[in-house]
Amino acid sequence: MNELNYLKQIIDSVKLISDETIERRKKSGSEFNIFKILNLENKEVPIVRFLLELLNPNGCHYQGDYFLKSFIRNALSIDEEKIGDDELIKAKVRREVSTIDNKRIDLTIETKSTYIGIEIKVYSHEHDHQLQFYSKELTRSSKHSYLYYLTPFGEESEELDKDKYESMSFKDDIIPWLIEAKNGLDDTLIRLKLNLDQYICVLKNICGIETEETTMKVKDYILESEDNVKCVKTLINALPKAQTQIMLNFFNGLKDELIDHSIEFDKKIFSCNEEDIKKYYESQKRVWPSINIKFLDRQKDKINHDIYLRLEVDFRLFIGFIVSDTGEKDVKIIDKKTKDLFSHVFGDMKVGGENNWWLVWKYIMIENEWVDFKSFNDNVIKLANKNNLTQLIKICVETIETLLKEKEKVLNSLIKL
Repeated sequence: MNELNYLKQIIDSVKLISDETIERRKKSGSEFNIFKILNLENKEVPIVRFLLELLNPNGCHYQGDYFLKSFIRNALSIDEEKIGDDELIKAKVRREVSTIDNKRIDLTIETKSTYIGIEIKVYSHEHDHQLQFYSKELTRSSKHSYLYYLTPFGEESEELDKDKYESMSFKDDIIPWLIEAKNGLDDTLIRLKLNLDQYICVLKNICGIETEETTMKVKDYILESEDNVKCVKTLINALPKAQTQIMLNFFNGLKDELIDHSIEFDKKIFSCNEEDIKKYYESQKRVWPSINIKFLDRQKDKINHDIYLRLEVDFRLFIGFIVSDTGEKDVKIIDKKTKDLFSHVFGDMKVGGENNWWLVWKYIMIENEWVDFKSFNDNVIKLANKNNLTQLIKICVETIETLLKEKEKVLNSLIKL
């Protein structure tokens, strides 16, 4: 059997294992997840609140400082010499603590000797120099302080020097900690363990991690022979190239459709070429592939700044309007009236944050699910099929055409401001 045929056999065997596991989970009720049913897995606030409740020694789990202690020791790797066990039972765990600059830290843990701040980004990314303000706030305290930046994959901040904070990830820090903490609970705590299982499942979906059952079965299959291991290594090496090619096919196809529809896009800035997309998957630094269409021109339309219609991939595919004069984040302050106007005209979009170059934005969805290139979810995997790719491109072009129709309305309203 040649190598390609053997690789195909490996893929078919893994698919069979995955399909069988999914079917068993369906029959056993394991797919019944309250977070998913109530659409809470798509919302950052409930995910952060669940974490905070676990860490609170006075939380409704009634396990005292069990979760907080394991979090401090295992997820943050802070030993007893720096924070003693006797301090943790009296720790104050709070959410959205206000700073002197009127900013809010997502989660803080304060003990007799230590002050810990954690900025959490699940579906959004940092803006308005948040970490800089939080770092300054923590240093005001006379206590020993730590600042952490928690994201799905451990992204680094672009706004704060690395020696002033530590990166954490849900994938490598939070999920392993939760699994270990859950396994350490008494077997009588059935409901608590079930809720933890559902929360862990949500985090795994965010990070694109297969269920533990599937992973273990695939591991056992791989280890059945030396040839299996060699072939899987080949597949692992090829996966980043496949991910890159899928996104490249999407952007190239979208460019072609825009040209066919006589929609001009900026070819000089915000490129989405192969090199950019490779960096997106390989680098911890931010690289957000995008296509930009000039919506309003500051000189031609006699307004303060250029406004672009921008389709971008951060983790997920989304679209909205940005303010920029150079193609970079050069506009620091955007008139509130302008944001209010765009929010009024494009009522189904979210408003960008304070001092954020996004005016309004929204996700592009397929059957109410995100197109998540970072976690490589099912909607992205399906793009390997040409028909599915064509359908997504069609959705994007139709969305762009709909938004562009509002140009005159927006311009007339801007002039009146």
